[in-house]
Amino acid sequence: MGRVPKLPAGPIRRATLLQTMTAWQISRDYTPVLNGVYVRSDQPVDYPQRSRALGVAFPDGVLSGWSAAALHGYRYVPERVEPELILPRPARRRVGVRFGYGALAVDEHEDVYGYELTSHLRTAYDLGRRLPLDRAVEAVDGLCNLGRCDPDGLHALIERHRGDRGLKQLRRVVELADGGAESPWETRTRLLVVRAGFEKPETRAVGRRGRTTRRAGGHGVADVPGGARVRR
Repeated sequence: MGRVPKLPAGPIRRATLLQTMTAWQISRDYTPVLNGVYVRSDQPVDYPQRSRALGVAFPDGVLSGWSAAALHGYRYVPERVEPELILPRPARRRVGVRFGYGALAVDEHEDVYGYELTSHLRTAYDLGRRLPLDRAVEAVDGLCNLGRCDPDGLHALIERHRGDRGLKQLRRVVELADGGAESPWETRTRLLVVRAGFEKPETRAVGRRGRTTRRAGGHGVADVPGGARVRR
């Protein structure tokens, strides 16, 4: 008896499945995620999966915001946020997804495992402008930590997109951000320290070849809860 071929994994378009399967087989073996896009019944339908499905549904778009953050590996995406995508031109609205429109520069997006995402810095730029201040700093910290990039790199995007909304807040976010922070709790600790009147703490940074600690010359460094360190 021959081996039963493994069903293709999703997200995958219904039109593609219909090339080798009947509609009944699709309804039996697959779960709809978005209109016309399915995943195999044994696959999870979580936020990253719904984001991938949006990318499959709109192959000319670039996954952005929380969708890009999730697929870059950011583990602290809030609950009940919509998958989001930047399209080159307006499209008909869909319930449960968020669209943005416009052209992205070549260095503002990248292919990650077959899905086009905004880069770590561009994702930080988008979230840093629109979230409440503290949540924005958390997101920028986390994305810069994942991408091994300096939050100061956002200044170039601010100059490039000078007419965008939220740039005043983003400049403040950059002042407060630190790509060495490894979790939102570390960021929150640092913000508490700064607002208490202390100097901005030095956080432990993760280098490509292992864990390193940044230390200000001439100052001692004290541990505080959450991994931040305060000069003294």
